Amino acid sequence: MTEVPTMNEHHQAVPAGFGLENEHPMLSMPFTVRFGEHILEGERISVTHIEVSGYLGEPPAGGRNIGVIRFPFQDFSITLNAELIVQPGTADGEATLMFTNPTGPHLAQLRYILNSFIAGDVITLKGMMAYTGPTLPKAPKAAQTTPLRDRLRSAGVALASLLLAFAAASVVFGRYTTAYEVHPVFIDRDGMAMQATVAGQLTYLNPDAAVGEVAYMVASVTGDVLSFQ
Repeated sequence: MTEVPTMNEHHQAVPAGFGLENEHPMLSMPFTVRFGEHILEGERISVTHIEVSGYLGEPPAGGRNIGVIRFPFQDFSITLNAELIVQPGTADGEATLMFTNPTGPHLAQLRYILNSFIAGDVITLKGMMAYTGPTLPKAPKAAQTTPLRDRLRSAGVALASLLLAFAAASVVFGRYTTAYEVHPVFIDRDGMAMQATVAGQLTYLNPDAAVGEVAYMVASVTGDVLSFQ
């Protein structure tokens, strides 16, 4: 018969270090921890808990306090503040302290230190304090009056842009709506050509003459004036 786990068994506290060997490896590096009134020598540290050595008195399991973690380097030291809690199983001369809030404000600096230590990089103040964002909030823009000359120039640029856009649109419209065909064209005039009846000079012309009216008159070289209906 298979035993079914009870609700209390599902919610048992996870022991310290369980599941953290690969996720958050412990690193041995020089550091100290001030926990309350006691200064402890750091043995190993990760982003979730710390192992220290030194006199811690008799703190009860689950006791909390602000821990001051100090990392000494060649020309400077880095101090991080985080709340720590004492884990069960603390013996004389050694203790395990867990971060109550592993993702607190100290996480970014702690990860930088641990990652640099793993990669063998030199930890510098520039890497710890570098900031690429703005240093001051942007001041509100003051109301500015645009000179008339600048406004006219802007209006001229806008008008020129509109004219160019209209010309381009006209070219495109004509190209897509107009076609040219090359072939011979014959032009012919209806009606009969007028011919001179006698040699002389035209003195009168009525293009709107009706039938029976004088259409034109010619002063001939012989001195006669001839009328033609």
